[in-house]
Amino acid sequence: MNGFWAGSDGRTVAALAAVAVAAVLYMIAAGPLDRAVRERSARVERLERDIVWMRDAAQRIRDTGPAGSAVKGSLLAFADQTLQQAGISSAVERIAAENTDSVRVWFGEVEFARLAGWLAKVSEAGVRVSECRLDGRDRGQVKGEVRLKRP
Repeated sequence: MNGFWAGSDGRTVAALAAVAVAAVLYMIAAGPLDRAVRERSARVERLERDIVWMRDAAQRIRDTGPAGSAVKGSLLAFADQTLQQAGISSAVERIAAENTDSVRVWFGEVEFARLAGWLAKVSEAGVRVSECRLDGRDRGQVKGEVRLKRP
């Protein structure tokens, strides 16, 4: 082996040293990069499952609402009261009546499971969820708006 190095010119030695350094740097960086790619892939898969579940839950909520509304008073008051009962009123950024039969609720970050529970209660009372726009956040949180209507 010493004979090889002794018989090699400076360029060959420099080229081999550069290749060796590059290989070591690649091995050092490949582990963390591979781990980061796997973590991101797992997160994407998890989020895709969440989206499928959210769409299914939204469809179930739409499908289970009764034909008539049991809400006799103000729809705005009903929405406010049920939000408090569901424990998510603190996430409400704004709530406004569009008319006597329609209310729009804007949410900051709220746990999706709690929001879905509230939407189910609203639907059970005969109020229709006519619009629901939600943006997913981290750890099951969503942000968005919901429009409620009397049937």
